[in-house]
Amino acid sequence: MDPENWTTNQDTLAAFRRHLTNADVICETDHLAARMSLLKAELDAAEKESDRIALYKKTLDALKKYEEVATARKAAARGTELSTLKVKARRLEIEISLEQANIKETKESR
Repeated sequence: MDPENWTTNQDTLAAFRRHLTNADVICETDHLAARMSLLKAELDAAEKESDRIALYKKTLDALKKYEEVATARKAAARGTELSTLKVKARRLEIEISLEQANIKETKESR
């Protein structure tokens, strides 16, 4: 697959999901599950550890934003503590994976 098209498709899909979430058509957890599925596919396609690290960082940034949205939705009585905790748990998982990938890359470069 052409990497340029992959990025464009990924960005379009993410924008569409954000729109649906904001319109209350789908919930944050569905959006989160889709994002994590996309990460898994991208990690499978990544050829180098440095590519995986970049993917983890990109996902981590997105999850921090999702966490902010989930917290704001809970504060506005449009979301639940459970949704907020699910996003936080995924963020922590990705932070751990990022650290593991950094360690692996360091060992490989020696």
